[in-house]
Amino acid sequence: MDHARCPFEKVILGAYAGCAKAQRFFIAERMGIECTSDIALNNCLTLIKLVRQNARFALKVTDTAEPLPFGKEMKIMAGGLAGLEAAVHGGIESQPGQPGIRDIHGSVQEAQTAFGSLTALPYPEVMKSVAAFQLRKRGRAS
Repeated sequence: MDHARCPFEKVILGAYAGCAKAQRFFIAERMGIECTSDIALNNCLTLIKLVRQNARFALKVTDTAEPLPFGKEMKIMAGGLAGLEAAVHGGIESQPGQPGIRDIHGSVQEAQTAFGSLTALPYPEVMKSVAAFQLRKRGRAS
């Protein structure tokens, strides 16, 4: 059942982003996100791998190949997507550190068109968004 898990599952479930190729699935009481396109899945896996490789300094870690704490994973995913949007559209996201990407697949396609490939993205600029990203603060129970 884990055949096509979305690499951006955490940001989609956390309502930081959406994707036209994402499909929710349920197993008992657990919800997950799977990708409906092999091409989109490969592009997203490539993007997240490249952002992880470039994020060592921004995350203050020496090895991003190992599993990272949840907050740092979210910085890579959500901050990386915000940086991708800023690089493609030549600006800074409207609310610093809080991306609002409606279609991850569409943004990745725009980046590939604008830069020729995902390896050609301006990663130093993307890393600014990775470093600036902060998880939303939890509300207090009344």
